[in-house]
Amino acid sequence: MLTYLALLLIKLGWTMQLIHNSTGGRVPRYWRPPYGDSDVRTGAIAKEVFGLQTVFWNNEYVLFIFLAFIRYQLISSWLITITITTS
Repeated sequence: MLTYLALLLIKLGWTMQLIHNSTGGRVPRYWRPPYGDSDVRTGAIAKEVFGLQTVFWNNEYVLFIFLAFIRYQLISSWLITITITTS
C-alpha cells in the first residue's frame, strides 16, 4: 500500500508531466489543493520537490469569475444580435 507521501508525489508529478506534455514544455508554477485541503507538510513537499507555490481562493472569487463569464456571454450575444439584425 502506498503512503500519503508516495501518493502526493505521484499525483503532483504526473499532473505536472501532463501539463508539460500538453502545453509544449510549459511547467506550472502554482497549484491549488483540491477543496483547499492542505497542510504544512503538503505545501512543503509541493514547494521543495516540485517548486510549486500553493494558492488558495475562496468562493467569492469563484462567484466573481462566474458572474464575469455570464456578463461576457450576455454582452457577446447582444453584440452578435445587433450585428445580425443591422446587416
